[in-house]
Amino acid sequence: MSHFKRINKRTSKGTIAAFVLEPSRPDGTIVTSRKGSAHLKIEIEGKAAHSGAFIEDGISANDELAFKMTEIKKLADKEKGLTINFGLINGGVSNNIVSPHATGTIHCAFWNEEDFNIVYKKIKEIVSKSYIDGTKSVVSGGVGMLPMENNERNNDLYEIVQQAAKTLDLKVVGKPTKGASEAGFTSSVGVPTICGMGPVGGNWHTENEYLELDSYIPRLKLLAVSLLYGMRL
Repeated sequence: MSHFKRINKRTSKGTIAAFVLEPSRPDGTIVTSRKGSAHLKIEIEGKAAHSGAFIEDGISANDELAFKMTEIKKLADKEKGLTINFGLINGGVSNNIVSPHATGTIHCAFWNEEDFNIVYKKIKEIVSKSYIDGTKSVVSGGVGMLPMENNERNNDLYEIVQQAAKTLDLKVVGKPTKGASEAGFTSSVGVPTICGMGPVGGNWHTENEYLELDSYIPRLKLLAVSLLYGMRL
């Protein structure tokens, strides 16, 4: 059992259900399953040298990172929905100096934790290999958010939300989404979980992120009635 699951199993003891107040989708859809995510960091050490007069004395950490990035990106699996993104790249000290150090951060999203574990093992193998002699590399990090998998417990809770919506004369649809949230923590230890129960919103993680103010009251009503019906679980 992972570190996250041990903590969540202890803190979620006695929990009947979890309603996560992430925003609903722009069309009002709630979330029935979500990906998990991992954050990794690769650090590479090379050797500085003047890139004109003594370039042969240098060992480029930047070049080593480029080789590793190319190989790691090949591990993404479209069919399994496992994505890999290098979000932050840093390296070097000056334009005329062979880079003595470089770092790259990776965000990996996945539907199944085991799929990530397999890929992480391969990433470690790539990082441990030196494509340029003399470089030294390490990788750190791991799972930040567990996936909220589609299962019977979560589907039962979704049906309760549907009943609450019907009582309020609302139309609510549930769909999977590719982003991660805290919903994966409770779902991973057996607590019936539903996500996207917050106000309607969109354009997350952009300067145009928004919530629709007139959706607050209807969504609060949906949450309140769902909580009452959820006591039946």
